Amino acid sequence: KKYIVHLVQATRTNGSLYLGASPRSSIALMKVAQAWAYMEGRSFVLPDDVKHLLIPVLSHRLILTADARYHGQSSERILEQIKKEVAVPIQQDVESL
Repeated sequence: KKYIVHLVQATRTNGSLYLGASPRSSIALMKVAQAWAYMEGRSFVLPDDVKHLLIPVLSHRLILTADARYHGQSSERILEQIKKEVAVPIQQDVESL
């Protein structure tokens, strides 16, 4: 859960975004990640599940600044950068995902 919270918070502080992801979007991301893990035969979510689903779940929920749009930014590109910047939890932190 903390990893998802950190990813969503990063969208709110990104200078290229006028409006970042809402708290409800973090819930949506968690539910989709749980469904994905279940379809993969697991009863737990891995950070890789969250990273894999971040763009499909959040990209349409973000509003870019006019400057970011002018310079050809996209919500997908911004989310890719956020994935690189936010630290993935280490093994002992996986339970708090």
